[in-house]
Amino acid sequence: MSSMIAAYGVEIYHFSDSITFPGNGYYMIKWSDCCRNGAIINMSNPLSENMTFLTYINVDSANPNSSPTFLTPPVSYLPADTLWQYNPLPFDPDGDSLVFSISTPLDAAPGASGLGYNGAFSIAQPLCTNGTFTSNPNSGQISFTPCAGQAQYAVVGIQVQEYRNGILIGTTIREVTFVVLQNCLNTASNIDTINPTNGTIAVIGQNVEVCKGQTITFTVLVTDPDTNDILTVTSNIGLAP
Repeated sequence: MSSMIAAYGVEIYHFSDSITFPGNGYYMIKWSDCCRNGAIINMSNPLSENMTFLTYINVDSANPNSSPTFLTPPVSYLPADTLWQYNPLPFDPDGDSLVFSISTPLDAAPGASGLGYNGAFSIAQPLCTNGTFTSNPNSGQISFTPCAGQAQYAVVGIQVQEYRNGILIGTTIREVTFVVLQNCLNTASNIDTINPTNGTIAVIGQNVEVCKGQTITFTVLVTDPDTNDILTVTSNIGLAP
């Protein structure tokens, strides 16, 4: 296990382990701990709410499957009263079809057994927004405008369902923490263009699609209205095996 402290007191932990399953079958792996960040506003009592993560694994030696991964960190910092779009940038090494929806982060119910878990907040109003809170079922992109003049910590669950040949073969739920900064004086930077210079590429929004084994070179232009800011550009890359 490794950990680090990100900005604004957010702690990020990375766990890794190797498990040998006894044979084909359906397995569940669970991790749970108490308690959550007391600053979270979209839970009734976050200091007494557990944080529970589940993954379901269908071990089938005849039809192997890899779960999707996400290239965007699960913590996003954003200014109040500004339209914001967050995309988890999913990557499935098997090329399965992915369908997204908003889900409820899980809290372990006291004394419960099996899958006895309570939703930690109401999906209907996951955080304070001006207008709608939407999730694109095809890309997973979340769009909303946080309330003006209100700082907030909020958690949102993103459920991803994997389909292969029209059959549901797996489900993954990921939590994302949104940290809304009150009276933020910074203006967000803009990724203005992605210009491919070679290869046969389809550019869809800010997504670049390229065939496996093909070399791709492209230029990313980033601008910032705050002229004194220093910009650092990093990348998160996922590669198919």
